[in-house]
Amino acid sequence: MNLLELARTAARVFVEHAYPRDAPEVAQAKIEQLGGMEREQDLIDWAQLEKEGDKHFLRLGNSRYPHMKLAFVLEGGRPVFYVDAHDSHFIVSPTTPGYEKLLELRDFNKQLKHSIESSLDRAGVPVFGRQKQPIVHHKICLGMTVLAIDDEPQILDMLYIIVASLGAHLWRAKSAAEGRAAIAKNGPPDVILCDIMMREESGYDFVAWLKKQEIDTPVYYLTGLNREQVEEEGVLDVLQKPFSAKSVMSILKKHYQPKPPQDQRAAG
Repeated sequence: MNLLELARTAARVFVEHAYPRDAPEVAQAKIEQLGGMEREQDLIDWAQLEKEGDKHFLRLGNSRYPHMKLAFVLEGGRPVFYVDAHDSHFIVSPTTPGYEKLLELRDFNKQLKHSIESSLDRAGVPVFGRQKQPIVHHKICLGMTVLAIDDEPQILDMLYIIVASLGAHLWRAKSAAEGRAAIAKNGPPDVILCDIMMREESGYDFVAWLKKQEIDTPVYYLTGLNREQVEEEGVLDVLQKPFSAKSVMSILKKHYQPKPPQDQRAAG
């Protein structure tokens, strides 16, 4: 399938999951407009398609939230799709009225995102975090340790494939608490990749803890937020989702220092 065919399939699957009953007229109209397009360039030039750098977004919403988007990025000329819940682009204090309802909505959107992306994958649409990454047998970061903190399992799976192909070890953590536990068990890693928007504690909280513990491991935020929305104090840079294997490799190579065999640490 070309980009236009993939976009049509992805939008149809999205709406089927997002609206168990009838989709609203605005979403139906976008599906019809997609169906009437003849060229890929018609899609790229479409006024309904929001653009942010090399990311493209089609706002389709869902039965409880009107701002969820179908998104894709062209990675090396090839499209990779994902669902942008668009509900975690701000941090709200637990003392804020309505905080529990916000968490409930985020949980709903997270489950729906997973359901849509799983169906896209089964339909043959390339989905971020589910790409079939080739294993590159270039062990250029042999023995390096990387702590990845993210509450999306498919992101950790993708990072594992990339990191392992470089000869490095990945410590997986689905929360800031699990990240702290990995450090307590194994000592500081060589590099930390940390999501920002997580349910209990944010990446900001985790970086503040690192600073308090005087742990100077290089940290990169791993996020879908726009760069201008990210407070970068305490980190070296921001790795935006969707990321490429090449971008992860560049980070690891920058901090790689060969270790003697006896100093290599096992994966957690």
